[in-house]
Amino acid sequence: MNRYSASAAEIVAGALQDHDRGWILGETTFGKGLVQTVYPLEDNTGLALTTAHYYTPSGRLIQRDYSNISFLDYYYGKRTETKNMQDVKSTDSGRTVYGGGGITPDQKYEPAKYNKSRPTCSPSTSSSISRRSGLVRIRRPI
Repeated sequence: MNRYSASAAEIVAGALQDHDRGWILGETTFGKGLVQTVYPLEDNTGLALTTAHYYTPSGRLIQRDYSNISFLDYYYGKRTETKNMQDVKSTDSGRTVYGGGGITPDQKYEPAKYNKSRPTCSPSTSSSISRRSGLVRIRRPI
């Protein structure tokens, strides 16, 4: 999971976490758990009205609070890693989990950054790289 994981990915991750069926790695997710109904208007326009929120099986709210921040901060701003003490729940095995701001991973993980000056494949490794598809195929010696 990462900070851009949203909606259905958060629902699945929250269900796996609540039922202790998976260990979530990564960053806290985006926090988008809204159900919206679109009411058509004239001139090919519509009104998207929030009609519900998504919750995990333990009852955690997935939606991040957006009431006191700007539109730009909601989408692009730095997110706080604070726990919502008003939305404390337990998993099936009794672990404490928090809601109201996306899905917090069980373990924080940040993938290694790509470094152009230091490729991951050394020249001594027999490999073929396809620049068009972005695939790297490593051949093992027979």
